[in-house]
Amino acid sequence: MLHRSLISSVILSLMLSALLLAGCEKDNTPATEQPVDAPAPQAAPAQEAPTPQHIASTPAQATIARNPPLDISSLLPLEALEQLIGNKSLRTEPLAGQPATSTYNALRIFAEDASENAYGVGLQVWKLNDLEEAQSRLNELKLQYLGVQDPPQNLKIAEDAFISERSGIRNYLFIAPPSHMIGISCQSSLCSNWSTLSELGTSVQSKL
Repeated sequence: MLHRSLISSVILSLMLSALLLAGCEKDNTPATEQPVDAPAPQAAPAQEAPTPQHIASTPAQATIARNPPLDISSLLPLEALEQLIGNKSLRTEPLAGQPATSTYNALRIFAEDASENAYGVGLQVWKLNDLEEAQSRLNELKLQYLGVQDPPQNLKIAEDAFISERSGIRNYLFIAPPSHMIGISCQSSLCSNWSTLSELGTSVQSKL
């Protein structure tokens, strides 16, 4: 009987020891590490929309079309020129100086086989806004031309006009109302008479 009680006490002690040991192990168990919250992914910075680029509909080297130059190709009377220059093949080329625009153009006509010093007959035409501007332009040119002279008494020329002669070239500039100005020039050996320039000018004016 005593033996059984002793055995029971030993068993009970062992059980208590086991329970105490289990409790200690439980207390010494390191707490489960909580996962560190990863930083929330940052949104990528918003990209600015690309600036719209203008794309030309024509090649880069293309140029904007400009107004065509003033057409004066058919103003000088060919029959009169043939009489002046002779029954020869005629050649036309731009008159050197001011470039052609939609309000100005100039040319000269001369014999195909003419010498290098031959001038032939020249024509300049200005298209101004009104008569006042035409008169102003005529006065400016009168100050610029060399060899300006008074017209002969028997020469019939326009009311607003002047003549000049220099280096073998005769010039007759005048206003053709309402807003044109005409300049006729001629090699003095061809137009020995000033009336020839006046007649050419009248013919050109009638075609404007």
